[in-house]
Parts: sequence; C-alpha cells; structure tokens
Amino acid sequence: MAHCTILYPGLLGPDVPLEELPQREWPDSASLPNLALLLSRAQIKVDTKQSFEQQLLSALGYVITPDGEVPIAYIRQGTGYVGDRPMWCLDPAYVQIDRELAYLAAMDELSLTETEARQLIADINHHFADVLEIHYHQPQQWLVHTDLQLSTCTPSEALRQDLSRMLPTGPDAQRWRSIVNEIQMLLHSHPVNEARQLVGKLPVNSLWLWGGGEIETTEPHLDMVYANHALVAAAAARNTIRHAALPDQIEPALFEKQNVLLVLTEQMQAIRQKDVYAWFAALKQLEQAVLSPLIALLKNGKLDQLIVQSDTLHFGLNKRSLKKWWRPRKNIASRILELRKRYGD
Repeated sequence: MAHCTILYPGLLGPDVPLEELPQREWPDSASLPNLALLLSRAQIKVDTKQSFEQQLLSALGYVITPDGEVPIAYIRQGTGYVGDRPMWCLDPAYVQIDRELAYLAAMDELSLTETEARQLIADINHHFADVLEIHYHQPQQWLVHTDLQLSTCTPSEALRQDLSRMLPTGPDAQRWRSIVNEIQMLLHSHPVNEARQLVGKLPVNSLWLWGGGEIETTEPHLDMVYANHALVAAAAARNTIRHAALPDQIEPALFEKQNVLLVLTEQMQAIRQKDVYAWFAALKQLEQAVLSPLIALLKNGKLDQLIVQSDTLHFGLNKRSLKKWWRPRKNIASRILELRKRYGD
C-alpha cells in the first residue's frame, strides 16, 4: 500500500478577517482545481490543537501530550552535553515593541554567524556563571542546563504573538523572568549587537526558552520523510527514520509500497506575518508542485491514500472519494470561509 501524508500548517489561512476580502481578490477554483477537490471531497477528521513542533514530532513517532513540553533540546543534543540536569533550548531572538505591545518578531531570521553566537554565549555565561551555562549547538540554536520548573511555548506558537501571553509559566516563572530581564540588559549594548545594527541587521535583544521535554518514542509508521527543515532532519534521525530534502518533482517511485510524510513549511512565514497574498501564492505552489501530481497518482491507482494535515484538520482522500460526484468542487473562498467558521478556534 502506498500512502502519503502532507503536513501543511496554515492551509486555511492567516489569522485575519478573510470574510472581509472581496471575492475578486481570491484565487478561483479553476486555478486551484486540486485544492478545490481536496477541500470539497476529502473526509475531514478534527484533531486536538497542537503547535507545529508537536504535530511534527507526533507524526515522527514521539509521544507528545497536548500540554506537554516538546523534547527539542534532547533531539538537538544527540550524544553531546550529557548531564544529570534538565536540558532546554535557549535561542537568540529579537523582541519588537510596537506602541504598548511587545512581540517575538524574529528568531531564525536573525541569521547569526557562528562567531557572533559564540561571543554572545561566552559573555552571557561569564556574567551568569553561578546561574546558568549555555552551550552552542548552531548559530540560531543554543542549549542550557537549568533545573527550573516551567511550561513554555514553542517558536511556532509565539512568533508574532502578544509576548505577555507567551512567556513561560509555572513555579519558577518569576525567577526566569528576572534572569531574562538581566540578560536583556547585557544584550542591549553588547558589541555584537552594536556591530550588527551598524550594517542594518536586527540585534539579539532577548533569548527564548523552550523545548525541555523528555524523550519518549514509539515505532513510527513511516518509511520516508521529505522536508526542507532542520528540525525534521534531526527528529527523523533521532528516531531512525529515513529522510531527505523535498524532491524537485513528485514521481510514483517515491511512494511505491511506502508510507511517506512530506513536511511543507514555506507558507509559514506568510501565516506568521498575516500576509494574505503571500499565502495565496503558497496555495498556488501547493497546487502545482504537490497536489496536482499526487491526486493524479490517486486517480491512476499508484497512490492508495493522501492525507493533508493542517493545524486541527486532517483531509483524507482516496480513489473512491474522488468519485463522489454529488460533492461538487466548491468555490475556494466560500469553502475556506466555511471551514474556518466551523472548525476555527
């Protein structure tokens, strides 16, 4: 049996009032026929709301509770930094203050160099020698040993959101906020940030703590994962799942008697930035590069099942469901608005 699951966060669009958008601005069903087919004829399953990181790890065989910490720090560390204290991710970030609202504006977008990252880590560690010890993993990915009892938000949940609702909670939340405030003061006039700002780059003005869960895995029902995302590669390797970059072209051989996962993330920036037209462009790319060839494989019997998982919804298609002529392809705008109203938060 050949199965394909697509993890595609944000299929139903950014958190903006799309019902106010004029009909003429929407892509029509003729330009997105396979997306219209998926939205109209797929069997829909509703799942518990999870972050992108939680959904991804669950798909890769990790045991994740809806309110649990994701074990990203343990996935990152591999065989390094082994110790008896809990490990967390502590990643460089840029917090923007817009009038009275503060929000996490950038993380990976900072594009730190290794030299910049190591210099920042060394100076923070020197200043907080008795409190914490940060380890370099990659320029945008740091690790820290800490015994704090906290519940945190993942970057996909926190980016572009009101920071006051995303800060860590739990018994040690106030203590951690005091540490972060002091770190922010150190970063404010740090030479690395001064040099970055001179050439128009964003400074590192905060650090984001997250991903301190413990590893627990099950044997995944996957043969292959394709993605252009560093976390996917690390998490797949940690659970001994074969993985590779997304193929340039979808071909039948990729799915022959296999259970395959495609993780598509290019649209996430449009979702975070609430850019409706960038989201429309992403839907057109999904249609042309992915849905069109996969639904063609369904029709000719070379693929048995296609599932598109997005946020809380799973859209399932097989050859039989494609023949449900009594479920006509609906207008893209009306169908997306209907699904948002029915299944939205």
